[in-house]
Amino acid sequence: MRGASVAGGRAVSTGAPAAVPAPAVRQVTAGIDGVMPAASFKGAPEAVGALLEVVRILPLSVQHRQFVEGCLAGGLALEVITRRLERVGEFSLMVRLVDVKGDTPRWVEHPLRITVVGR
Repeated sequence: MRGASVAGGRAVSTGAPAAVPAPAVRQVTAGIDGVMPAASFKGAPEAVGALLEVVRILPLSVQHRQFVEGCLAGGLALEVITRRLERVGEFSLMVRLVDVKGDTPRWVEHPLRITVVGR
């Protein structure tokens, strides 16, 4: 399906795909293992907002922060997340933090998850 605009009272194709609204998702839980305990949210937009608040204060490299923020809020991210939740029931990605405990720093993976409740 292509987008259209009206010129002189007639529809003219713009050649761009028309936006298709993302389906509504019911209640979800969201959290980051070891960082943000899972909490309940009314839907994906609220969960993404809460996750972004936490991600923005984590000690991530600039590139990793941009990657995670892009996955959660860039371009069509919310639509992609919502469609994944409808299809599979879960959206996840890995947040990697440096653990400086002990003599040698090491990378520790913390799964970020949004899950549909009751699925």
